[in-house]
Amino acid sequence: MWRERCPLLLKRAAQLIGSDTKMVFQLGDLIQGDCGNPEVHKKMLEDVMNRFKSELHGLPFVTVTGNHDIRGTNAKEAYHAYMPERMSEELGKSITHTNFFFTIGDDAYIVLDFNDPDDTLIDQMLKECEGARHTFVLTHGPVLPYDGEVADGSSTGEIGLKRLLRVD
Repeated sequence: MWRERCPLLLKRAAQLIGSDTKMVFQLGDLIQGDCGNPEVHKKMLEDVMNRFKSELHGLPFVTVTGNHDIRGTNAKEAYHAYMPERMSEELGKSITHTNFFFTIGDDAYIVLDFNDPDDTLIDQMLKECEGARHTFVLTHGPVLPYDGEVADGSSTGEIGLKRLLRVD
């Protein structure tokens, strides 16, 4: 299925790019994971990032960490070693974590790794984005409490309450 459909989806996405398109976003599960070792995992990430870049006219390409992106033996470590550096190249600014923000014009974009949400960093990024015309939050899964649980499955305690209050 993927071998046949992914190239068609990429070609269709490329057709939707207009002269005013500034960037392409992908919201997680860039790869299946389960690569077996970290070097193969990094190679898969590199290959798919390069494929997307070439198909999508070389536009900056920002991806969000999905659960499959870090699935497998030492996959999380491999992803964290590769992706911040790659996002730095894509955005032309230093990215050191899988939670980060950047701006395009007057708008701010906060990228959250729902597998590894850092509440202190999230608060800091929200504060730094206060003057933005619009602030967009990009994530693969929820980081705010829902149904009495936070993203990591723990009960809403102090962190859950803090995240809930952030919604205001």
